[in-house]
Amino acid sequence: MFHIRTAALSTLLFAAAFSCTSQAASLTLDPGSALQVGPGELTGWGFTFDNGDGFAVLSLSIFSPSNGIGSYTDLIASQFIIVPPNTGFVESFDPSPPAGIGEFQVNPAAAQASFAAGTITLFYDLFGKSPDDPTFNPDEDGISFGNSVSAGASVDVSVRRSPENADARPGHADLRQSSV
Repeated sequence: MFHIRTAALSTLLFAAAFSCTSQAASLTLDPGSALQVGPGELTGWGFTFDNGDGFAVLSLSIFSPSNGIGSYTDLIASQFIIVPPNTGFVESFDPSPPAGIGEFQVNPAAAQASFAAGTITLFYDLFGKSPDDPTFNPDEDGISFGNSVSAGASVDVSVRRSPENADARPGHADLRQSSV
């Protein structure tokens, strides 16, 4: 009876210690969640993924809900990103070559002051061993699949200003003097 209680207590202590050290993953968008662009422009988000336990393999991102002012393109699926346990991965948005979590192409006919608000969800799988390890076996080393983290995101179609009046406030005349 004493051995059973000791074993049960040891199991509970181990489970409690493991649950206390386990970290959840998180997602942060860069340059923030809200982007302002003009009609017909391309924009996108970089991101920081902070990993908890296990080797995370980032697999896909989605923007939802979709809407009529533009279209979202996932940039994660074309990359093979492995994030080791308890570390972070940072990638800035770059349209060429595509880098970041995703890009948003605003329709040229999008009305000024149109707004798309939603969520970017990043999906990933966790493994007990790095997929780069020569002894990696996905059937044996898998911890969990289809995990996700999300962050709010929005695109605001704003007034497109030419370089000549970039300093002028929208709706106000440019009062700078010409040097002619």
